Amino acid sequence: MVKKDIILFGTGKYFENYMLCEAGELGRTPLFAVDNDPARAGGVRRGVEVKSPEVLRVMDKDTFYVVICAAQKEPIEKQLESMGITDYHYYRTVPVEDAAAEQVNEKEKGESPKNSKPYRIGYVPGAFDLFHVGHLNLLRRSKSRCEYLIAGVLTDELYEHFKKKKPVIPYEQRAAIVSAISYVDRVVPVDFSNTYKIDAWKRYHYDCHFSGNDHGAEWAHDLQQLREVGADMEFFEYTKATSSSNIKEKMS
Repeated sequence: MVKKDIILFGTGKYFENYMLCEAGELGRTPLFAVDNDPARAGGVRRGVEVKSPEVLRVMDKDTFYVVICAAQKEPIEKQLESMGITDYHYYRTVPVEDAAAEQVNEKEKGESPKNSKPYRIGYVPGAFDLFHVGHLNLLRRSKSRCEYLIAGVLTDELYEHFKKKKPVIPYEQRAAIVSAISYVDRVVPVDFSNTYKIDAWKRYHYDCHFSGNDHGAEWAHDLQQLREVGADMEFFEYTKATSSSNIKEKMS
């Protein structure tokens, strides 16, 4: 499968966050960006050319997907769909500094943070191939334990390395599916550089790593490493009724 180019829609704060946090990872540098503001179209921001959205009309829609980098996404959705573009998803920023500052202000006032949860940033990696209710349960339970949830999606290359076969659903689509789940605040790729739990922590500085309990015993060393840097791991009961393997067996 040919890897699609990424085009960002919007060049404001969400765009700035994307370029700081995502650009350069696994070829996630955008081909270019588009913006409805005529004053920005035709310029360059953070080394990325900015064009009018109209250029998307004449492009081969099978060669790219759009990442909406804007808070008001509904008008952009309609605009893209009017052009016949349906392969798009949303970039959710990581408001770590803002969230931390808000909690400090509330504590100084003697108030408890709203919707306080045990952890501020949570991290839950997975393949998420043939997305099913077990995946949904894992994401829901993870979000119930943290204020901000980062979901790591295995790249096709890493999936094939571990499973010795290719995923049914390619990375770009799996990432888009997980990104659309309301419990998830940010989707990041998991490749050979951050497959180890401590390497992922060095990149995202999460407070807790979440997983199904089918992995608990084999991750004792990972747990020790995370606790040494002040992070933790939590395990949820594995949804035995369904799995990607079971679905594949029924399909064969």
